[in-house]
Amino acid sequence: MDVSGCVDDTQALNTSVKTGAVLPGQSPSDSDYYRYTDELAPISGGRWQVVASYQPIYYPQVKECKP
Repeated sequence: MDVSGCVDDTQALNTSVKTGAVLPGQSPSDSDYYRYTDELAPISGGRWQVVASYQPIYYPQVKECKP
């Protein structure tokens, strides 16, 4: 089964893993809209497991992901 979602990380800034502080010298983007798709397979106990992750597709190719 394929499961997709749209992501809007336009104002996201990278942070330091060590300190959590925003890394200097960045400008928020205004065009980071994309769709991701994972392939899931059923496993024991009625649960699901991700078995594949496809490359993200960016706007404007996925117009449904632009708010």
